[in-house]
Amino acid sequence: MSSLERRAHVSLPATVRSLAPKLLDQQLWCWGCDIRRAEGNLLSAYGFVKLKAPEEVRLSSAYTLCFTDGAQVTLWAFGVFYGAPEQGGIFIKRGGFEARYTPAHRLPITAWCAAPEGKPPDTVQKCAQTLKLLRALSAWIADYEAWIATQTPPDYREACVAAWFAHKRAVPSAAMASAWRTIAESCRHAVILS
Repeated sequence: MSSLERRAHVSLPATVRSLAPKLLDQQLWCWGCDIRRAEGNLLSAYGFVKLKAPEEVRLSSAYTLCFTDGAQVTLWAFGVFYGAPEQGGIFIKRGGFEARYTPAHRLPITAWCAAPEGKPPDTVQKCAQTLKLLRALSAWIADYEAWIATQTPPDYREACVAAWFAHKRAVPSAAMASAWRTIAESCRHAVILS
C-alpha cells in the first residue's frame, strides 16, 4: 500500500453482521443436503463441476461453477469463493462472514485447490470491490434458492433446514432467498471507513 492510500475497511449494518454468519452456515449445510439428495445431486444438476480433494489433503470436495460473464463460484464444506473479472475474488470461511479479498478472480477449474489465502480488504478500492463481490454472491445464492424451489417438492428445503441444529438456524427455509437478497441490498449501502 502506498503512502497516499489510507487504510480502509467495510462496515456492514449490525443486522447483517448478526445474520450473515448463521445464514452462510445454514446455506453450506443445505448445499451439503443438495449434494447428498437421494434423487440426484442438485449442485451437479445446476451445472457445478465436482473437484475431488486428493486423499492426502483430507478436505471436502470443491464444487465450481463458471458463469458466462467470467465470474466463478466455488463451494467447499468450509466456505465459499466468488470472483469476477476486473474485481478480483473473495473467500468467506464457514463460521463467520469476513470476506478475504484476493486479486485473483478465478481458481483452477480442472483440479481441486484449497481456498485462496486472501486478506481483509484494506484500501477504499479493495473495499468497494469486496462489496460488489459480496452483493453479487448474495444475489446469486438467492437466485439458487429460488431455483431449488422450482426443482424440488415444496417441503424439500424445509426438511434440509429442519435437519440442521435448531440453535444454529438463521431463518426458516422459506425465507432463505429473501434473506440473501436483503444481504445483497445491504452491501449496496454498506459504509467504507478510512
